[in-house]
Amino acid sequence: MTTFKQAIEAYRTIAAADGESPNTVVWVIRSATYFARFLGEDLPLEEYTTHRLREWIADLRMKPRFADHPSILTKDRPLSVSSISNYVRGVNLLITTLMREGLITEHPLATFRAPSLPQNLSGSPAGGFKILVNLVLEVFRHLIDTENCVPPYCPQLDLRGERSIMAKFRIQPHGRIQEWVAEEKGYFTDEGLDYEFIRGQQRSAQPSVTSSDQAPVEVKRGAFEGMEAGRTCEISSACHWAVNMAAHGEHGRMWGHAYSVTPAGLWVAPESDIKTPEDLAGIEVAVGYHSGSHFSALQGMEQFLPKDQIKLQFVGGPGDRCQLALDRRVQVANVFGTLSYVLEQQGFRKIVDTSFMIGFLINGEATDEQLWAYFNALQRAQREIDVAKELYQHYLYDQLADKYHDLYNPKASGIGERLVFEPYTQETFERTHRWMVEWGIFPDDQVGHASYGDAVAV
Repeated sequence: MTTFKQAIEAYRTIAAADGESPNTVVWVIRSATYFARFLGEDLPLEEYTTHRLREWIADLRMKPRFADHPSILTKDRPLSVSSISNYVRGVNLLITTLMREGLITEHPLATFRAPSLPQNLSGSPAGGFKILVNLVLEVFRHLIDTENCVPPYCPQLDLRGERSIMAKFRIQPHGRIQEWVAEEKGYFTDEGLDYEFIRGQQRSAQPSVTSSDQAPVEVKRGAFEGMEAGRTCEISSACHWAVNMAAHGEHGRMWGHAYSVTPAGLWVAPESDIKTPEDLAGIEVAVGYHSGSHFSALQGMEQFLPKDQIKLQFVGGPGDRCQLALDRRVQVANVFGTLSYVLEQQGFRKIVDTSFMIGFLINGEATDEQLWAYFNALQRAQREIDVAKELYQHYLYDQLADKYHDLYNPKASGIGERLVFEPYTQETFERTHRWMVEWGIFPDDQVGHASYGDAVAV
């Protein structure tokens, strides 16, 4: 083994043979490849010195946020210390793995740790204290790394562990059950995630409309506008169309290693005269503006009808559409997830299946490590659900508004969203954006044009 590129490939083989977590493998290889691109992949391994690593760290400190990092949103500040530390830790793990396997001898990168400096000052006493602690520790870490103070001369200092104080990772279930299962089974904790589970917003299906004979009010705000304004957790979910456009417009970065698929359909009442997709010509379909039901209705109907015969009615969120359908105040409603099960169990008929992909938007201060821990936990939760869904379907019931409880039996339904741990590819990213532009769904001031490399965490 002579080059760093060969070292990366050797690690890939070892990790595969050892059954290492795919997410860990991606993290290590991405970190090492990032370092290799800075210096040159074909350089001899011995030229990857601690001095070269320090040069890379210095370069990273100068990079703007959102330049080459999956958890950075804006471009007005440098990369976070914890993000830089994660890159270095990935390189450390690659080198130590090769040493363990006897493929290389002792290497200085195995024990190197990134220096940690505060990026900004905090007005709070607690924030100021953390910064002071980090400043003091940084002095000793630098001394240790430069051999000016080495054990046993500093026997009380064990400072080669984590370098940063990370904020809690805020988790919202978003109406699905995987987060609830991961919480119940302790998967988030097992993955080392320091988190806050936000329980107060689980009943998102509560409709804002009231039963009456009045025509539904037009609502011109949806998932995209919510992401454009900013959300209150580190990673949020919406249909992949809205997340795609939000990432294109740099309102966050799209997670490129997973998505979910939710059941959905264009539903009509049992007594409706609408029998086939072609019967929808000129009929207003109730959807949510710039949300999954909007895009999936167009995609579902365009295979049956010309564009000028497709009519939409923007009436609000999923709970609104379900309630309007139950009240017979709309002829057709595009409803997804648990509420689609409610309509199905009440005898409503699905005219067109509109099941669609849901994406993840990184919109907080999360680090690589936190994001991988979160998705590792969700992947374990999905496996558990696949094995014994009947143990966890009650979470669908629990998240419904009370008024729907008598209309829904979770044991007779599916699981709602199913997480898929496959990449959101560049081809999918560009194809989806092109389709939205061709339909003219967004005005020019909302259409973003960021590249896949800038907009998607891969």
